[in-house]
Amino acid sequence: MGNLYLPANYKVGDKLPVVVVTGAWMTIKEQMPATYAQKLAEQGFAALTFDFRTFGK
Repeated sequence: MGNLYLPANYKVGDKLPVVVVTGAWMTIKEQMPATYAQKLAEQGFAALTFDFRTFGK
């Protein structure tokens, strides 16, 4: 399971560049990856975070 971050002005059907944001092997998606994904979404990207080992929520 992952978290998808979208720009605030996103509308269904909009085509966006996508970035997958991961951290180190033991990082959870709610820590560093979430910070970077939110900043990328603010810049117009769709950003997906996930946990390699499913340690997060």
